Amino acid sequence: MPENKPKLVTKFSGRPARLTGGGCGRKGKGAMPSVYIKTYGCQMNERDSEQVARSLQARGYELVSREEEADVILLNTCSVRDMAEQKALGKMGMLARLREARPHLVFGYLGCMAQSRGEELLRTSPHVDLVVGTQKFHRVA
Repeated sequence: MPENKPKLVTKFSGRPARLTGGGCGRKGKGAMPSVYIKTYGCQMNERDSEQVARSLQARGYELVSREEEADVILLNTCSVRDMAEQKALGKMGMLARLREARPHLVFGYLGCMAQSRGEELLRTSPHVDLVVGTQKFHRVA
């Protein structure tokens, strides 16, 4: 029987995997990179998004309320609720257009959907840079 271990799946597309001050491309030198996190699903997903946000803030990221302002866009999604998955997949598809004008953007899926569908998400969403399951949130930053 195959192991069902949580895992971190990443895909690198030639861009730096880590944003640092001044490297975000939308602000002046020394500016903090910004992150937008959208949560679909249950209360546990909300809590997990808050945990990831705190971790990123501790590493120097600025939280923003609109994806158009972000250097990193993360969608945290439940796999139990099909509607949550469908909304996240649709949203990520629409976000792909932002990469044309802002090639420095980093896109990622978080949560139980990311854990259960990791490699599939990377295949079906080629603009996605990282997929992080529930047990690896501490590695997002």
